[in-house]
Amino acid sequence: NIRGYIVQSDNAGWVASGDVPNNNTVGLLTAVGLADGNIVWQRKAALKGAFCAVAPHPNGGGVAVGGQGVIVRTDGKAATLDASTATWWNQDPAVDAWYAVRVGADGTTYAGGTTLHVPTGKCALKRVDPSGKSVWTTIFPQFSCVDILGVAILPDGGVVGVGNDWGPANTALIRVDAAGQLVSYKITPKGQFPLERFEGVDVVGPNMLAITGGGSGGAVGAGVAWTTFDGGLLTSKSWKAIEPYYFAGLAHIGPTGLLFGGNSKGGLLRTDLFGNGTCAASGPCAGKTLADCADTNPCTADLCDAAHNGCYHSNLPDGSACSDSTSCQVLQTCLAGKCQAGKPKLYNTSYTGTIFYSAAPLPDGGLVVSGSAGNSDWIVKRLDASGTVIWEKSGSAVGSDPGRRAAVMSDGTIWQAGRVTGGGRLRTLDLATGTIGPEVTLGAAAMVDVAALPSGGGVVVGSNGQGPWAVRLDGKLATVWENLIPTTDK
Repeated sequence: NIRGYIVQSDNAGWVASGDVPNNNTVGLLTAVGLADGNIVWQRKAALKGAFCAVAPHPNGGGVAVGGQGVIVRTDGKAATLDASTATWWNQDPAVDAWYAVRVGADGTTYAGGTTLHVPTGKCALKRVDPSGKSVWTTIFPQFSCVDILGVAILPDGGVVGVGNDWGPANTALIRVDAAGQLVSYKITPKGQFPLERFEGVDVVGPNMLAITGGGSGGAVGAGVAWTTFDGGLLTSKSWKAIEPYYFAGLAHIGPTGLLFGGNSKGGLLRTDLFGNGTCAASGPCAGKTLADCADTNPCTADLCDAAHNGCYHSNLPDGSACSDSTSCQVLQTCLAGKCQAGKPKLYNTSYTGTIFYSAAPLPDGGLVVSGSAGNSDWIVKRLDASGTVIWEKSGSAVGSDPGRRAAVMSDGTIWQAGRVTGGGRLRTLDLATGTIGPEVTLGAAAMVDVAALPSGGGVVVGSNGQGPWAVRLDGKLATVWENLIPTTDK
């Protein structure tokens, strides 16, 4: 059961797979000599489930991923691979299997996989730092997506994962930033995209991905789609005459070529960066790099094929993010191939030692920002339209994490949700002066958010240690109603 990528190390290819002694699958890494194809070594892992992918590490050896949420870095020298012999061993109990892995130039590892076997699993992405410690794991229960089969590291440190939901035959592209926060997603039902399934992905140019896949039963054929980082389709090609029904992976061949590999009878296809066959090393696109076809328009894809007699430029999908290098504009997007004016950047100011959880806009263009100034401090600032502090109030409380989000109420006061030992704390402040007003402690472990009601008073939400909790208070901080949803998950 050979799966995943082959990486070159010490003149050998590393193959991720599973071994099945007595019908109990264990992870297996095999090194195959590049010169003769003979097995150099094999390493079984203390792992219930196969290795599904392996990627080269910039400092030597490789990183393999597979069943039981295991990510392991190894030099391949130990006879048996486990947590004590590996360079590092990372295991995530929330994940059933990692199917894809990429390692950045600094040794940071990104993996994609699933929480459970189909059809109940959910797509998952993970980042591991160069020492093997988890930075974040992000699971996406809100999307029709069962598993991530390919990942690509973006120039900004974010990552794109591609995968599928096998039941309704959806394809899925999920993009997160370097902190694991969702940037964008594209879930496409069967028949609405050139590929019926996604398998592999890699960055092939500025704001350009190549995604491999195809269809079931040969109806679509093995194919590749070129998209923006957010999944906007630029162009696609399919090869129905090639035996595999889909391409599972892709690799770069120098600066001008791509190699695609498929299932079934092991088909391989080599093209240029634009999906054109280059066996004869001739034609208008042969030997061209992306730079050869680049223009200065941030809202076009730079492509090449024989039908256009060489380089041509296709408009990015409307709404794609762009920048025309105007430093005073933010949130610019493309429309009909042109980068449109965004919003004016008013200011960009840092406030040292403060974590903001909310920013409430004011009619004068200013903000009320709320958060924490330490493990046991709360803070509220009022800013004018230029970001200058008008007033600042803070204080210490017994307990941890007391300051959270705040809202401006209909009577002009500020309510800030927080936490103290013994319950949730709601404090009030005067909008004009910042003067601290009445406070109330309620029987909750934490208050995290507050919303104003037009009729006066507001609603505060959080947790009381037994489950999700909400309370409505009138303008005098008296309880109107309280609601608890008990749950076994505290």
